[in-house]
Amino acid sequence: MKDHQRYFPMRDGEGKLMNLFLTVRNGNDYHLETVQHGNERVLRARLDDAKFFFEEDKKHKLVDYTEKLKKIVFQDGLGTLHDKAQRLAQITVFLNQKLDLGLDDAKLQRASELAKADLATQMVMEFTELQGVMGKEYALIDGEDEGVAEAINEQYQPRFAGDELPATDMGRILGIADKFDTITGMFSRGFIPTGSQDPFALRRQTIGILNIVMDAGWNINCHEVFAFILNLLGVTGEDAASVMGQLDDYFTLRLKNIFQDKGMDYHIIDCVLSSDTLNANEAARRAQALIDADIMSKTDLLQAFTRVSNMIKGADDTDVDPDLFETDEERALYSACQAMQVNLSQQYAVYDYQSVANTLSEGIAVINEFLDNVLVMHKDEAVKENRLHLLALTYSLIQPLGDIKKLS
Repeated sequence: MKDHQRYFPMRDGEGKLMNLFLTVRNGNDYHLETVQHGNERVLRARLDDAKFFFEEDKKHKLVDYTEKLKKIVFQDGLGTLHDKAQRLAQITVFLNQKLDLGLDDAKLQRASELAKADLATQMVMEFTELQGVMGKEYALIDGEDEGVAEAINEQYQPRFAGDELPATDMGRILGIADKFDTITGMFSRGFIPTGSQDPFALRRQTIGILNIVMDAGWNINCHEVFAFILNLLGVTGEDAASVMGQLDDYFTLRLKNIFQDKGMDYHIIDCVLSSDTLNANEAARRAQALIDADIMSKTDLLQAFTRVSNMIKGADDTDVDPDLFETDEERALYSACQAMQVNLSQQYAVYDYQSVANTLSEGIAVINEFLDNVLVMHKDEAVKENRLHLLALTYSLIQPLGDIKKLS
């Protein structure tokens, strides 16, 4: 009614469809009865077609249509829709275990098996926008688990910008598994969106994944999902590493755009997205925590730890030997680090970055005194390495915030 005829369906006060519709005519009010009759006749024919397809589809169970998926190619090099459904069964179980959701693996596998079955039905072949919707209805008619049926429908959400996100964990898992599989597979075949060219809607699906995991509050490393799917596709070695690099850049840019649309400062965005892992929910929480703590105003703190970062140049060995200390400044800095460590782990765990900033500020003076008065590059190699380890230990205290040099 809406997509094909451009009619406005009418609903009652409870939101249920009524047997009424509205149309708009460009012109005067002459012969309105004739126009009404014509519109009703056209719509009646469309509804009769739908009813016929519906009755024909019901002659078979939804699971019976999975055999037809073996003859429908998903994408050259990525197998058929049946192959995709088999991958979804493995990806959903993998995600369930990684996220420790406690969902029934058997139900996830059943939802994956039936996820694309309705694409082979007459109803969806004629009305493609009903994919997922009819899958749910046919699953319920067949007596399938309600959670499985709902997941079949929710796998396609969000269907467009601003659309609702999946509401159930099983729907979320199936949805992101489907999108992850499509995006990773397409990238492995070289179908990477450029500029305005995105024929497979990979940009929309990527944004859908990121919004779903952030809405659900799920901490998942996208790199691990990419690697798992590439292994299923038989992409290994340097080829897999290359594809994962491209996927990482693409997802990071989409996440950056989401944060920018929320009005976040680009310094903070760059800071939290500098991590070696791509965890959208964790990055979002850290970004908001940095904003709440007004981290950009902590110039003394940022300058002190930036000086430390510049000295160690990426070194991360924090194994310090106090017996090699020669100066009071070394001992004072080491004691300050130990004192700060006591509270920081708990503060980071709850994203209380205001308290983190307060705790780290206690070390500003001793950090500056060390850097101003101690020669790090000592002629004794053991002393030099120990001092570098001490600085690495110091910097590790602020490292969970991200790359703080991006805040300058």
